[in-house]
Amino acid sequence: MYIIDLNNFLIEIIDINYALTKIDVPYNPKDFPNTYAIGKDLDIFVSQNDYKEIKKITSKYFKQYNKQFNIKIIEKDNNFRLRMEENNKLHYQIDITINDKLIQNRVKKKNYYILSLENEKIVRLFEYKKNPKKKHHKKWLINNKMLI
Repeated sequence: MYIIDLNNFLIEIIDINYALTKIDVPYNPKDFPNTYAIGKDLDIFVSQNDYKEIKKITSKYFKQYNKQFNIKIIEKDNNFRLRMEENNKLHYQIDITINDKLIQNRVKKKNYYILSLENEKIVRLFEYKKNPKKKHHKKWLINNKMLI
């Protein structure tokens, strides 16, 4: 059922100044990006300078899946989302947001970049305050000594 090749996508964006966030959530498989959580999304922060380029690469790369999925692009302000849907249900979404500050001090992990621990803490705290029902963010914050 894992149709999308995220590894090749990450290779395509290797020269872009970006970082992934919220990778270590309970529903994301341990062998990500070889497999991924169906019905979920990949959150990417990108520099202002690389925003147009990553949108272009993302649109072009995922066009190869337009026979399997209905691809929808939603863009507003500093955010670009490419949704791959099947029977009006989300299969996977690429969610790209401009944020120069958060991608500073990004960390290389496997064949991709993630936010630094300090910047990941900022994102998780924001996510938890925005939606306290998402207990996995609270647990992550407790495990990383941001909450008691």
